[in-house]
Amino acid sequence: MQELDEKLKNYNELLLQHYELYKLPQPHYDEVSNLSRFIHDKTAHGDHGEGFSFMHYPENVVWETLDKKLVQKDLVSLSGHEEPAGPDAFTKLIRWSVLKRFHRLFG
Repeated sequence: MQELDEKLKNYNELLLQHYELYKLPQPHYDEVSNLSRFIHDKTAHGDHGEGFSFMHYPENVVWETLDKKLVQKDLVSLSGHEEPAGPDAFTKLIRWSVLKRFHRLFG
């Protein structure tokens, strides 16, 4: 009986951990898209032939995006960029417009 209690306790702890993980915010599309572009960027890592990626399957497809949506639904962001009420309008402007253009122009 004691062994069963221990297993049930471990199971409940894992369930709570799982619940807490799913409360973490998803990354913004641009964050995942930029990471995917970096992974597949031949100029950053050198050209090693057709279908090059310095990461190999399945690691290189985890960060894929399709039609402006995340392919993987279980990605989380640990950066804390999503405040409970969301970032204010000025922060959104700087983060997603100004910085995005800056990185496109200056890399």
